Parts: sequence; C-alpha cells; structure tokens
Amino acid sequence: MADDAMYALVLLASLAAGAVLYSGMVPIQARAAFSAGIGVLVLCLCCQTQAIHAFFPAAMVLLVIMLLPKYLHGKLCLSISIGYLALARNLQLGAFTNAVLLILTLKLMSIGFDSQDGKLSSRSPILILQYLFCFNGMLTGPFYRFTAWEEVLVLPRTGHVRKSPPGAVARALARTIAAVAIWRGVAVFLPFSAVYDPSFGKATLLYRCVYAYLSCFQFRYRFYACWLLMEAVGLLVGHEDASNVQVLQCELAIVPSQYVNAWNTSVQRFLVDYVYRRVPACQRAARQLCTFLFSAYWHGIHAGYYLFFGGIAAMIAMEQLVGAPAARRVRTLGWAPAGGMRAFICNVACSAWTMCCFTWFGQAFHLKHTRDIQDMWERFHYVGFAVYLAPIPVALAIVAASSRMGSSPNTHVGVAPPKVASKAN
Repeated sequence: MADDAMYALVLLASLAAGAVLYSGMVPIQARAAFSAGIGVLVLCLCCQTQAIHAFFPAAMVLLVIMLLPKYLHGKLCLSISIGYLALARNLQLGAFTNAVLLILTLKLMSIGFDSQDGKLSSRSPILILQYLFCFNGMLTGPFYRFTAWEEVLVLPRTGHVRKSPPGAVARALARTIAAVAIWRGVAVFLPFSAVYDPSFGKATLLYRCVYAYLSCFQFRYRFYACWLLMEAVGLLVGHEDASNVQVLQCELAIVPSQYVNAWNTSVQRFLVDYVYRRVPACQRAARQLCTFLFSAYWHGIHAGYYLFFGGIAAMIAMEQLVGAPAARRVRTLGWAPAGGMRAFICNVACSAWTMCCFTWFGQAFHLKHTRDIQDMWERFHYVGFAVYLAPIPVALAIVAASSRMGSSPNTHVGVAPPKVASKAN
C-alpha cells in the first residue's frame, strides 16, 4: 500500500508539473531542463540510492553515441540496455527502480538505432540526458521518441509552445476518474482474494468463472487509470499524440489482434519499429515470436510473463489459422452476418472468447510465479484452455458444412444454377 500511495503521489506531481508547463510559467528555452529536473527529483526520491542504476546505463549509451562510429550505435545500445536490464533483474531492485528502467531501456534503444539510421536530430549530450530523464512517462509511459520530445520541449516547429485544447485535457481527466472508480469499485466489491477462500471452491464452476472474470477488471483498469492520467499530462506538456491506450477498443475487441493494437500503444509502436522490423528473418511468424519474447523479457524474468505472452501469441495464431479460414468458408456458404442480429451475436461471441482468454492468460501475468499460476488454474479445472480451443470444433463444423455444400450436384453458393437451353421444334 505504501508503494501504491507513493506511485499515486508521483502521478499527481507529474500532473502538476505538466500544468506548470501548460501555464507558460517556464520559458521555452528552459522547458527541457525543467522537465529533466523534475524527472531527476522524482527518480532520486523514489529510488534513493538505487537511482545509480538509471544513471549508469545512460552514461554508457552517451559514451557510445559520442565516441563510436554510427554503424555500431544500434547494436551497442541494444546490448547495453538489455544487458543492464538483465543485471537489474538479478539484483532484485525495488518496484520504482524497475519501472524507471523499463521506460529507460526503450529510450536507450531508440537513441542508438535512431543515431545509427541518421534520424537523431541532435547528438548533444545535454539534450540526450534531458530526454532520458524527462518526468513525462518516466514510470508509466507512454514512450516518446527523441524527435517527438524535442519538438515539444526544445524546438517547437511553429516557434511557440503548442497548447492542447482544454477540453481534451478535461476529457482525459474525466476518463481517468471513471477508470479509477471502476478499478477501486471492483477491488472493493469483487476482491480477487475471495478466490482463495475455501468456501469459494464449493460454488459452481460457472459462478467461479464469472466472478473471476469480473474481478479481473480491476487489474486492467488500474493500467487504464495510470495511462489516462499520463495522457492528460502529455497533453499539458504539448504532445499531440499523448494516448497510450484505447479503452473502448480494448474492452470491445472482437479478436486478439484488435486488443493488442489498442493496449499500451506507444510500446506497441516501439516493438514494431525497433524489434519486429529489425529481426533478420523473412517469416512473419519468426518476427512475431521474437517480438513476443522481447516483450516478455522486457517485463521481467518471471515465468508468468512468458506464459502470458505465449498465450497472447497462441491467441493470435488461433485468430490467423482458424478465424480467417472459417470466415472465408462462412462467406462461401452465404452465412456471412452482413448486419443486424446475426452480426451482433457473432461479434459478441468473438469478443467474449477474446476477453475470456485474455483474462485466463492474464492471471499468469498477475501471479508471476509458476506454482501460484498452477494453483490458480487448478481451482478452475483448467477451463480456460477449453475456452481457448473452442473455435477449433466450430471451425471444423463450418468446414464440414462447406464441404457438403460444395459436393452437392448443381450447387453453387451465391450463383444461380445454369439454365438448360430449349431445343427448337
């Protein structure tokens, strides 16, 4: 609880710092220094002596950028940031230090590859350090590239500081309040700890699954609340694209890929630009696998992270291998729900499957340790895996129906049977 209170104070302090920048009290030429100063202050207060673990890899990357040829920058910065992250995992640092290192790792990698690609607009060590330790998103994200940071805090293209409409900031804050209300409301009225109560196991399996599904809302909405508040901060600072999550797209996602694309969007863009496109492999599956493995490693070394991201990869594989072919067969049969009630029922079923699977594999992310995950899944008789496999028999039934339809004589779905020409008398 102490960490949660400190975390909340840091987020509110970030909001206050963003408001100071928005007010124009800080001169344009001092905005970057002010933002970095707030960031270093937050770093030292939260991490204390462990703050050295943020300064050390930053100094190493800075030396690489200053002293070595460009063609080495990407690989060396990748090695430094990932290697130091592995060291930090073994040192078992505090939660705040770990959070800072997560975002710092992304910044260090982007600096290296942008410099190697000739996209780093400045190699000034002062500017790079100010970028690395900017308070905006230091603990939670979103991740901003150096060019986006520089445009807002150093060199506005228009010559004056961009100010977001007050209404946009107000909407972000309103969404934050709504997310906090859902998060805390679910945590109070549907506590996940009830799952461990001996009496819980006496309830029906359906009741237990529904309860756990609803209780897990608190974990998602905790992330939503943090990111939505930082969206308001980003708008106050001057970023045009400060959003890190599309809540409705997540909650109403019909297929896994829609959910993934709407969740933690700045990190998704980072993974595409700096991991997926740089994997020296032609096969899409190999690139996806490497990207998921990097994402799991970036989050931590616990088995739960790998089980979670492995589950996400399996869900997307199910979507690609089963969902798309089944949809084509449905169209062939003329069953495609073009609109109305059939389309609504189909979308609800697909969304329910997506969210149930995310909740099931998300328990691994939340619990982290293998024994805890196994104990949790045993309490539900591993029903989540049956839900995951449910599309396969549905797809097989569709394929079988399509095959029977195709084997019927003179049956062409969507095409009228040919007319027989009458003979002239």
